[in-house]
Amino acid sequence: AKKSRLPILIKPSGSSGNTYHLPGTQELKGQLQNQILELQGELEEFKTCNEQLHQKLILAEAMRDGRPTPDKTLLN
Repeated sequence: AKKSRLPILIKPSGSSGNTYHLPGTQELKGQLQNQILELQGELEEFKTCNEQLHQKLILAEAMRDGRPTPDKTLLN
């Protein structure tokens, strides 16, 4: 998994501490959109991997318990 590249929020000194200085709005919007697309792609990869692992778990449990195994063509 890739490390995320969230923008670093810098607290201004001498203020209430509730506001943050961010890069320009358009630049930030572009960075966040790219990050969202990256994360959506990673999420899809993880979903696929999770499904494959789940199928392998079902197969392993069935084999352990001596039950008929599900269709092995699903297990790639």
